[in-house]
Amino acid sequence: RYPWLFKGAYGVYEGKALILFIPVTVKLRVEVLDFNSTHVKVLYYASVEGLYTNSTVEWVKLSEGLEYPGELVKREERECYVEGIGTRQCIIKTYREKKSEGVFYIDKATGWLLRVDLKLEEDFTITLTLKETNIPGLKELVKGSG
Repeated sequence: RYPWLFKGAYGVYEGKALILFIPVTVKLRVEVLDFNSTHVKVLYYASVEGLYTNSTVEWVKLSEGLEYPGELVKREERECYVEGIGTRQCIIKTYREKKSEGVFYIDKATGWLLRVDLKLEEDFTITLTLKETNIPGLKELVKGSG
């Protein structure tokens, strides 16, 4: 069904942000730990340049790829450019939760997240892009993946 639906499938995302006027690198690892016919057990591991780390494991509903937190407020399909990957046909989903918003760029061919733009509590924004993966159909496109 999805080329990433196997134990150990992962994507590593990276972006730069300013926290209290200090530039930092933010990394996120998303990894499939287990799955069944309706849900996927996913590990989310986030780190902010040695200042902060957090990991969460949760079962996520499968429907057109992984679902994300918040209320889906917009969905569109179009070509999009993702740094380090190039132009891909994407499903772009915008979710809102309280004062935060996330725009998720999902590769239409594989169903895997390529990029996410996050705006948290109105004063922190960051774009995380896929930098490494082992997913067939994407690992060949991402520089540094094998």
